[in-house]
Amino acid sequence: MTSVMEKVIEVERLAKKFGSFTAVDHISFEVYRGEIFGFLGANGAGKTTLFNLITGVVPLSSGQIKVFGQDISNLRADKICKVGVARTFQNIRLFNSATIMENLMIACQQTIQYSAIQGCLRTKQFRKEEHGAQERCRNILEKFGLLEYKDFTASKLPYGSQRRVEIMRALMTDPKVLLLDEPAA
Repeated sequence: MTSVMEKVIEVERLAKKFGSFTAVDHISFEVYRGEIFGFLGANGAGKTTLFNLITGVVPLSSGQIKVFGQDISNLRADKICKVGVARTFQNIRLFNSATIMENLMIACQQTIQYSAIQGCLRTKQFRKEEHGAQERCRNILEKFGLLEYKDFTASKLPYGSQRRVEIMRALMTDPKVLLLDEPAA
């Protein structure tokens, strides 16, 4: 009995130029379900640019990116997130004046099921979805040992805890693929 490994990410001849500077030069790779795949390289080698291309933060110059066989090469970042790709950033990008809970709730906007009108009117559906999202946030905060800090502003946490909040926020989007840019920085 043979099992076929499912391709999660396929990158073909991906390139990014900023003017005359080539940041990513025709890179190709495949990542299969269950793999932990990493990039090593010196500062300026293009690792973060590669993550930015995969997640739609910057447009690619050429090449193709597929996630679970779906071409995401020209999708916006929010659409790529809906496909199931989440990421953290090399430099922490939390909303520093928001609480930890608020930072996590922002990520839940990808998964909640109510309309803008339901939100404005605070309908039963709105309250149900918000309550469910808050429960999910409390659960992940508990798993990461930060539940007691849920009402702290992000800027009040030590750097390592801020990094964990960023990882939790990415996980709140229910990703199928999680890209971690310098997670141990």
